[in-house]
Amino acid sequence: MIDAEQICAKAKSLDPSRLQTLAEFLDILMTRRDGEAAGDAFAQSAFEDPTAASVYQGKPLTLEQMRTAVDWYEAGMDFADALHLALAGAEVGLATLDQGIRLSADRLDLQHRVVLISAEAD
Repeated sequence: MIDAEQICAKAKSLDPSRLQTLAEFLDILMTRRDGEAAGDAFAQSAFEDPTAASVYQGKPLTLEQMRTAVDWYEAGMDFADALHLALAGAEVGLATLDQGIRLSADRLDLQHRVVLISAEAD
C-alpha cells in the first residue's frame, strides 16, 4: 500500500517541469465554481442521474497499477497507454491497433503482452 511519505518522496524525485504539469492538472481538477464544492470542476450532465449506478463495468485501477503506470510514463511511455496496459495486467495483456504502445512496451522490456492487431484485412 502506498502512503503519503512514499508519494511525497516520489514527487520530490520528479523532474520540475513534470511536477509543474501535474500541479497544473490538479489545479484544473480542483477548480471551484460559484456554489460548487472543491473537486467538482466539471458539471454533471443534465442527462445523468446522480443516484444511478455507474455504467462503467470494468475493474477499478489499484494504487499498485497506478504506481506502475506512472513509472512507465516516467520511462517514456504515453500516460494513457501506460494506464491501459497496467490495468490489463501481465497475465491478460492487451490487444491494440496502436503500434506505439507495442513499441514502448518492447523498448521498456515489459512482461506485459501486447498484441498488435492489423487494421487491414488479410
